[in-house]
Amino acid sequence: LTAAAADTTAGPLLASADDSGAVVVWETQRRLAGVATLRHGRPVRCLALDGRETLASGCADGSLWLWAIPPAGGRRTAS
Repeated sequence: LTAAAADTTAGPLLASADDSGAVVVWETQRRLAGVATLRHGRPVRCLALDGRETLASGCADGSLWLWAIPPAGGRRTAS
């Protein structure tokens, strides 16, 4: 685990990331793991959730990606 983020404003979500570049979004209220599994492709160093719609993930190389999380299915929206 190299990064984690939580947001309880629009439903309890938790995101975790690791050195493989995998980012997993969890829905804690219903105890659902892997609501979205995203591939950053590089080691992730930071995460931020904005409600139930957007996740930001950042790498040690300085890149920052924005993701649409479910129901959009983990589609990258910007980098």
